[in-house]
Amino acid sequence: MSGFMGGGGHVIGSVEADNDASLIITGLDSAYDTFLIELADMMPSADAVHAWMRLGDAGGIDSGVADYGWGNNYQRVDSASPLQGNAQSYEDSSDSKMVISNGGHGVGSTAGEGFGASLKLHRPGDGSIAPIITGTYGFMTDLAIFTTGVLGGRRSSVIALDRIQFLFSSGSILSGRMTVTGVPHA
Repeated sequence: MSGFMGGGGHVIGSVEADNDASLIITGLDSAYDTFLIELADMMPSADAVHAWMRLGDAGGIDSGVADYGWGNNYQRVDSASPLQGNAQSYEDSSDSKMVISNGGHGVGSTAGEGFGASLKLHRPGDGSIAPIITGTYGFMTDLAIFTTGVLGGRRSSVIALDRIQFLFSSGSILSGRMTVTGVPHA
């Protein structure tokens, strides 16, 4: 699917999950310098999993052991100990993916649980820096605790970026939608 959206962006692709191992959108190129990545209503098949992101080029998705670095800060909204001592951060400077959820517990898979995020990819396909992703996320954990956070991640080296992948650390994506929109600078 391709088209214009309100606010001047151009939808590069949108894909709906139906028990898929991962979601991939291609077609990211130098026509835009920034891309919005919206992850809505993502439901994992397995309980207590983490949300991951990977990038790629015409050769496929990059998943080497040291391809990515990432960090995220989260806040659990736990009624047993609300907003006190629940803020944490995690990071890894040499990983095979960017972890875009954290919270001490994984994303839950029962009714009312699941994952969502609003992310930005700050680099065109022909950019001269390593691709950078920033954004916010929220999810219900496997223990029914709402968790929200901010994240940043990067591909460790420059690539001819043209694709993005979303997946969970285990199992499949039962349902949800990933949409990537190109944002013009003019």
